[in-house]
Amino acid sequence: MKAKKILILLIAFMSFSHVSESQVDSVFWFAAPWVTPSHAQNVPVMFRISTFNKATTVRIYQPAGGYDNTVVVPPNSLESVDLSVIINTLESKPANTALDYGIKIEADTLVTVVYEVLTAGSNPETYSLKGGNGLGTEFVTPFQTRWPIWTMDGTSIQPKQMFCIVATENNTTVWITPRTDIVGHLAGVTYSIVLNEGQVYTAENIYQDVNQPGRSLSGSIVTSDKPVAITVSEDSVDGVPRTCKDLMGDQIVPVEVIGNEYIVNIGSMHTNVQEGVFIVAT
Repeated sequence: MKAKKILILLIAFMSFSHVSESQVDSVFWFAAPWVTPSHAQNVPVMFRISTFNKATTVRIYQPAGGYDNTVVVPPNSLESVDLSVIINTLESKPANTALDYGIKIEADTLVTVVYEVLTAGSNPETYSLKGGNGLGTEFVTPFQTRWPIWTMDGTSIQPKQMFCIVATENNTTVWITPRTDIVGHLAGVTYSIVLNEGQVYTAENIYQDVNQPGRSLSGSIVTSDKPVAITVSEDSVDGVPRTCKDLMGDQIVPVEVIGNEYIVNIGSMHTNVQEGVFIVAT
């Protein structure tokens, strides 16, 4: 393990999607988390691509799957690419399974990209893609530990806490040490999986009371022999005792990229909702 650093996740508990800045780059990898359709559906989902002073050709495709789309974005513009039509072969589900659903984005100039779960007014979120800064071989997963995941009545599609891994090269071995029981594996027991380029894998928490000791994925360790990217996501986090329930998540950065000094901004709704800063040591 590398020298100790501090990994921080700031979560503003809000009832709407927040503005998020992504890394400027020309190549991005992404594993889309699955979102329960029982809360507020799980579509539409979009990539938002922003350009600078040059027109840019952007290819969005699944190296291991069937989706392949190219768009030309004018200079100083925002292009929205709707991926709702492939939602069933985009979201990283079922858990504990290698799937061909990973996305690679290639641009011929520098751009920024975010993945946005819009939904119908409830449970939205924005995931900022980190480009090269999101790729690495050692990660420690940050999650909030203050609020439970909403247990929904009358549905079998319960929201969950998870992290989703996408491989960037063939024959990538990934070792996972979950901090709580996940689908197919026990807490604290390291196991390995092998993924090819563009394949994704989801480690899904079996518990929804993630605010209880030993029930959160916070502090889980992921290492690999080739670069991967990881998305963390918590569906329908319940702001008890309030009635607000919201999707939270982001693409994280590896241990080699994180730092030891951060600026924390108070969210715009701090006067009537809870917020928190969660720190994970590596």
